Amino acid sequence: LHWATLTPEALVEELAHDRRAEQTIALSRIARDKHRLVRVAVDLTVAAAAVLSVALFAALAS
Repeated sequence: LHWATLTPEALVEELAHDRRAEQTIALSRIARDKHRLVRVAVDLTVAAAAVLSVALFAALAS
């Protein structure tokens, strides 16, 4: 979105700078955070399945 606001000259100047290291770090942090959130989602899903299975066994036992 930042590039959409630039003039052609400003865009050429922006592209002249090598920002691969900063971009790699930023993308790595995004991937790390995403992986952490996916792990939390999986853990919560497993916990919910455990609660449901306990409820099922309790219902069948009564």
